[in-house]
Amino acid sequence: MTTLYSSVFGGFEHPWAPIRQPRSVKTILVSDSQSRNRNWPEHSVPTQDFRSPRLANRFHKMLFHRSLPSTGISVYVDANVRPIESLVPLFEAFSESGADVGMYRHYARASVHEEARACLHRNKIDNPAALKEELKLYDSAGFPDTGGMWEGSVIFKRHDAPDLSAAMEEWWELYSRFETRDQFSLPFVIWKHGLSVFDLDDHKPGREHYFVRLQHSQAGMKNRLARYLQARAPENAVWRTLQRVARSLART
Repeated sequence: MTTLYSSVFGGFEHPWAPIRQPRSVKTILVSDSQSRNRNWPEHSVPTQDFRSPRLANRFHKMLFHRSLPSTGISVYVDANVRPIESLVPLFEAFSESGADVGMYRHYARASVHEEARACLHRNKIDNPAALKEELKLYDSAGFPDTGGMWEGSVIFKRHDAPDLSAAMEEWWELYSRFETRDQFSLPFVIWKHGLSVFDLDDHKPGREHYFVRLQHSQAGMKNRLARYLQARAPENAVWRTLQRVARSLART
């Protein structure tokens, strides 16, 4: 079985349902909301076991595959990532690769320390002391930090991979301990547990063919309209035209 799922809690994002997916791909939205969308069937879960909606999101991002068939393949997408074409070719390429997980390379950086410095510079770290402790842990374990950075917004998982469960459990343990950014601990658990990774960038056509990454939800009519049109544009030519017109008007 192939499953496409996402996770959103606390109303942090408005998740847009995937489009052009065949019935062979099961879709699930893990959430604490009660909305109804036939294209994004919900798996409602409570959040009282977590200190924050962010932790609830990360828990299901990392471990929801345990609720799915043990011999299947799943792909997790962040709530601001909308699948816009059938993912069957990606599922097939990942399956044929024999890898444990599949992800896209980070768009700009190639090491955890480099990404940590960039996040600190941009004030994206709430607790710099926790980050320092986290990096010290990885260094003391002998982590070489040479395997590159991965974008955790799209993650394929082979459920019967022998080392997947232990790696995902430790990923959750590290994230919930330090609460910095999950992309810092991911390369470490991949290295420690010897996971094989299928680089999705090796599959053509590229990521823009399969996914649109939406700007994060922000206050203000202008921002909401821009995000709405960004999400709708892949659906048909009418929405693409409206998006072009809106962008042109915004520049005048």
